[in-house]
Amino acid sequence: MDWKTRLGLVGGGVSAMIAFITGVFPSDIAALLDSFVPNAGFYIVRIVFGVASIYVFAVLICIGYFFWFRRFKAEIVGKKSFLLGGVVAFKASYRGKLENGFFTCRVLPPKGKVLPSKEKTYEWWPCYGTFQHTKASDVGILRGSGNHEFSWEAKIPEGYPEGEYTAFVGVYESSASGNKCVKEKRLSFLVVDPKNVFSGSPGVTGVYTGEIPWRTTSD
Repeated sequence: MDWKTRLGLVGGGVSAMIAFITGVFPSDIAALLDSFVPNAGFYIVRIVFGVASIYVFAVLICIGYFFWFRRFKAEIVGKKSFLLGGVVAFKASYRGKLENGFFTCRVLPPKGKVLPSKEKTYEWWPCYGTFQHTKASDVGILRGSGNHEFSWEAKIPEGYPEGEYTAFVGVYESSASGNKCVKEKRLSFLVVDPKNVFSGSPGVTGVYTGEIPWRTTSD
């Protein structure tokens, strides 16, 4: 469904609902019908416009939900807890028009900590499949209208702090003046140091992802 069709539905729905509420158009048409069948036209036109208004209103709600509430989706695929050195898998989709779009993820460390590789409070984990590298800068390659969907992975470097990380997965537009965020979604994942998995530290005893070790003692 293109924008002209959606615009026509919106315009027709608004006109029908205004006519039904105000009674201007139904009354005029009813007067014409009443000249043939007394009192019949008024009720017939009211019923027709009422049913049409309800139908168009329902269509508009469905269109709004599909094109706005479901316009951008993002998720961490699979598990949400990782050991240091593990790989986080992201998936994002955007339904709409882009000129130089790309997907990326802005990662924030646990509260009160910094990332040792950058000594910053955030780091970019981009989807390189949506970039084109140039001498001047990296330019987004997602263009046109439709459903843009990509998946990418990022490895958690050794030496990063443990705790709950925040990830803002988003779709951006690149331009000469800078990058602009179109839509983004906040996600989170847990990072644990392997040596602390069975140390009894709070919150890490249930994230072991390998094989269950052999029992050394009997129950």
